[in-house]
Amino acid sequence: MPTTGELLSGNAIPLSYVDLERNRRLRLGRLICLASMGVLLLAVPMLLLRYHFTPDAIPAEFRILNFSFIALAFVFFVGCYILIQRQQLGVALVSIILTPLVAATGYQVIAVIQFGMTSIVTSVFGAYLIMIAFAGILGNVRLILVSLALAVGITLGLCLLLPQPHFELGHSLTLCFSLLIQQFVMALITLAASITIHQTISELSTTRDAYQHALQLNEVKDQFLNIVNHELRNTLAALLPNLELVQMNAARMPHDDIVAAVIKANAAGESLREQLASILDIRQLDLSATDFRWEVVNARKAIMRAAELVAQGEAGSKQHPLRIDAPADVVIWGERVRLQQIMFNLISNAVKYSPAGTLIEIAAVTRPDGMVEITVRDHGLGIPPDQQDLLFKSFSRLERDRTSAVKGSGLGLYLCRILAQAMGGSIRLESSGTPGEGTTFHLLLPAPSLEQISAETAQASH
Repeated sequence: MPTTGELLSGNAIPLSYVDLERNRRLRLGRLICLASMGVLLLAVPMLLLRYHFTPDAIPAEFRILNFSFIALAFVFFVGCYILIQRQQLGVALVSIILTPLVAATGYQVIAVIQFGMTSIVTSVFGAYLIMIAFAGILGNVRLILVSLALAVGITLGLCLLLPQPHFELGHSLTLCFSLLIQQFVMALITLAASITIHQTISELSTTRDAYQHALQLNEVKDQFLNIVNHELRNTLAALLPNLELVQMNAARMPHDDIVAAVIKANAAGESLREQLASILDIRQLDLSATDFRWEVVNARKAIMRAAELVAQGEAGSKQHPLRIDAPADVVIWGERVRLQQIMFNLISNAVKYSPAGTLIEIAAVTRPDGMVEITVRDHGLGIPPDQQDLLFKSFSRLERDRTSAVKGSGLGLYLCRILAQAMGGSIRLESSGTPGEGTTFHLLLPAPSLEQISAETAQASH
């Protein structure tokens, strides 16, 4: 369970209002059970001392009754503690609240019938106040009102309906009125406390969410600056010297050298354009991630087109044999350009991060659950399991890739995830992290329904 320090430092997983409230109830429920068991255990020697010094004041049957209900309440609280330890919070909390009610009511009914409304029996009415307090601490407004209704009903029944040899009617009414006032006052106090506690937790949750959001924005800013510092600066470092070389020595340089320098500068400029385009794509998706032109998309055609684009842009793509197993009848419901964009990023990554000559395998199949699964597998270094989740975050790259010659913005897989989710799908990766075993990306997208295919066909025929 995250500590307060971890929550404030941002190192713990963010908790919602429901999580915070559940954790509060678990801690308090556990504490109440332990404290109640301690009080009951302490009551045993205190009663024994009283019976020892006043042996004739209390009948033996009354003593047995006292010890029996102390044992019964102790067993109830032990059971509640076990339920809390097993995370069965709902049953445990209701049991904790009802334990004082059940034990006290049973004790009082038997005691009043046999011995009348004695001072000891009257003192047990305090258990109903404890029940209302427990409802306020562990429950909500509804539980407090239910507890109050139970306490009032049982108090009226014990005071007015059961036979009471030692009490006159006037005394019974006075006692009943006094007990009811105490119960209503306790209910009002616990209601105010419960409402204040829940408002405080809600405000804490809102403040923590805002704090976590600020931390995430700050982290994204730092990652973005790292990418700009490393990737874009390196690209500009390749672009500017070549242009300066031509500018300063154009009159003396051989034509072939000028062409070579311009080609290098052009390649660097193209790389810079692609990196900026990736950033702008993310911005556009943040503004309207679902603003797509929905259509029936042939998966094989989209894969082939993406592979052609990779072959045009990636110098090492021709060194990787490509195996595509995608039947012509496999179609998805989404947008063609976006699917091509996802496949371009996945194939491009497979080319960049796997050794030359290794096979890249792409497959597409329609699953029985109505989803199309497209897999892209390479035979590169693989991705360590503890770093796999990082790759689908914006501006995130593996540490080993940041220091390698492979250029990247850290946005490609994040873009794939946003696009896949916007089209009703998902993306995940599978890798043992063992070099040579590579990585397999699994892209899931919905297949079109028969109605969507019919509508698309009808529209195309007009």
